Amino acid sequence: MDNPNLKSYNEGVALNTTMPNLIEINRDDTKLYIDTDSGASYVSISRCVRMTGMSVSGIWYRVNKVLSERHLDDDNLPQTYKGKVLIPESLIAEWIVKDNPELAGAMMNAGMRVYLHGLAGYRYQVKELDAPKPEINPDNLDSLIDGLIQ
Repeated sequence: MDNPNLKSYNEGVALNTTMPNLIEINRDDTKLYIDTDSGASYVSISRCVRMTGMSVSGIWYRVNKVLSERHLDDDNLPQTYKGKVLIPESLIAEWIVKDNPELAGAMMNAGMRVYLHGLAGYRYQVKELDAPKPEINPDNLDSLIDGLIQ
């Protein structure tokens, strides 16, 4: 195992460490991992701690419990990637309702909108957000250039 905190309940069987289509996104000090083939999303243990408000040891306890209770061919298991244990969106959805009801409510509202719009025949497409671009006032261009040069 990549992490000593992760117990092996099934000797000789490791978590999926080959996730070739996984990309790491770091935005505003938040790391997310997205499988570009399936669209599945994952977060690290530390991100899960921030989302839920639980302790690191509490999240590790849950990860180990899930691994001991579920079959390893279950797609809803934590995965390892580059030495990190990643928690899939399905487990976050299970845990977040109890741990952070306010965040869970916001997530459910967003998901409900996508679901209802889908029933009406609309489809949402994922598009990467552009970084905010500073507004440039042409009247103030000289002072902007002077500020960059100094």
